Amino acid sequence: MLLRLNRTLVLMTVLFCTSTFAAEIKVIQPYVNATRANDLSASVYAQLINNTQEERYLVAAQTDAASKVELRTAVNRGQANEMRNAPFFRIAPQSTLELSPSGDQIVLLGLIKPLETNTHINVTLLFKNGEQVAVRVPVTTLVTDFMHMKAKSAE
Repeated sequence: MLLRLNRTLVLMTVLFCTSTFAAEIKVIQPYVNATRANDLSASVYAQLINNTQEERYLVAAQTDAASKVELRTAVNRGQANEMRNAPFFRIAPQSTLELSPSGDQIVLLGLIKPLETNTHINVTLLFKNGEQVAVRVPVTTLVTDFMHMKAKSAE
């Protein structure tokens, strides 16, 4: 009886710690655009919400969909933005980091195969404090193609 009670307490503690740990960083609306057969890279976008009272630093990401993953940020160069490697992304306490086409991005290089619409890839976000957040990222239709088609139909 005592062994059964101890096992239950351990299981409840693990479940509580896991759900509390996972709630510290939330990933909202992740997506990656579908790619064509000759595309070598793609970017992951999402909102990363820091629910803690401490800064969090995203320092890397991993996926089996690409041979390399980089964090990149947009740097304003006159009238155009230039993408540069970033050593980390800082997420202030109780705030949101927006990963977007015109800003910070997680870039997948050396895609293993084309990313097809209505599938998903798995990405693990790695934080400076040792946190790891697994994210299932849906592959969506190319937003730029959709916007281009919309603009053409308005002409």
